[in-house]
Amino acid sequence: MVKTRWLVALLFLIYSCKKKDTESPFLRISQPVAGAAFVASDPIFISGTAGDNKGLSGVSAQVVTADGSRIVSAEYKSLSGTESSFSFSVPAGDRYIFGGSYKVIFRVEDMSGNSDFISVPIEIAPYPQYFLGLALLTGSGNNPASVVLLDSMLNQTTTYSTDVIPASGLWLDNSNGLLYCCGSQNGKLQIYDTGILPGTLIAQDNVTSGSGEKSFKDVHGYRGTCVAGLDIFPFGRFYSGSGIPSGQVSDLPQGVSKVFMGSGISCFAMNGFSEYEGKLTIYDKFAQMVYNTKIFNVKITGIQNLSGNEIVVAGNDINNSAQVYVMDKYGSAVLKTLTLNNEEIYDISCFQNKVWMACSSGIQVWDIFQANSEDKYSVLANEIELDTLRNCLYGIQDSTLIKIDLNTGVIETKQFSFNLKKVAVHYSK
Repeated sequence: MVKTRWLVALLFLIYSCKKKDTESPFLRISQPVAGAAFVASDPIFISGTAGDNKGLSGVSAQVVTADGSRIVSAEYKSLSGTESSFSFSVPAGDRYIFGGSYKVIFRVEDMSGNSDFISVPIEIAPYPQYFLGLALLTGSGNNPASVVLLDSMLNQTTTYSTDVIPASGLWLDNSNGLLYCCGSQNGKLQIYDTGILPGTLIAQDNVTSGSGEKSFKDVHGYRGTCVAGLDIFPFGRFYSGSGIPSGQVSDLPQGVSKVFMGSGISCFAMNGFSEYEGKLTIYDKFAQMVYNTKIFNVKITGIQNLSGNEIVVAGNDINNSAQVYVMDKYGSAVLKTLTLNNEEIYDISCFQNKVWMACSSGIQVWDIFQANSEDKYSVLANEIELDTLRNCLYGIQDSTLIKIDLNTGVIETKQFSFNLKKVAVHYSK
């Protein structure tokens, strides 16, 4: 009997020693201080100290709107030991966010899953952008493409020829003044300066198949890096801010038709598994880890980012209808859908919670918090681009450039003597 009691006491002692850790870690933030002011897209430098009775796991920082409804940027740092100092930075959103009051929510977690958080209010001033004009990519058939720069009055300022045949992709990196253009036939991607030395070729890349018939299909980027999509191996190629190739994607099942790069993600759209089946594969920024793959019963014609937290995919299905999907940032769930019956969609452009769509009947806009889209303008365009600074929408159709003032609804057109293939808004800081 005594032996049994001794065994029970021993087991109780062992159980007590293994009792679950329920003590929360502590967190002290040195920077930023409450009320600190930042400029949109600039880094917010963070420093502080955390501790725990058993062991720390990590600390995160999220920049969110004042009401906490939207995350505009986030970073995470791993910690170890029972006490640790930390320092890192998180972007003050991107250059497109509105100025105003925000807050940084810091959260520390220990190895047992216990956590604590601190919220620090901050102010973010708008990004100091200045509208310079537009960049147009021209050309058709087997003719080399040209780049035409326009000023804010839509007058031509600079025109220079490229070796790209024919024009298939255009992206303007407004953070460093570089312009990327690519061709789908001769396998070239070229990078030009649009700032100090407009028209100067900075770098180029050349990827061809054995016959050299096809390669680059699209190009897009984010904050000094970009990704190009190809319809031959290696399917996707990354470039540094200087235009030098810095990595590639080769594990996709087939050629890429559309690409998109956003905050922390890179997206590759593939069409052609069947006539109306598009596949979207979402990686981290440099394609080191696959987040998700989604198959849509459409031919994908557009990919865009919506407010930094969602991805918008548009395409056309076998029933002669256009479909628009809003997904979470990593493609794990479709959040909203829109069907446009007896309609074809050519391109999309997004800002805040609205999706602008170039359709076969004209330009429509969809507020994702509404069930249906609105017919806005009867003008036709096969490519569109938003200028969020001046609240204008630009479109191109054959040799016509279209400008729509979204405040007044006034439509302007400008005719060129050459075909327009792509349009991009040109800002400078």
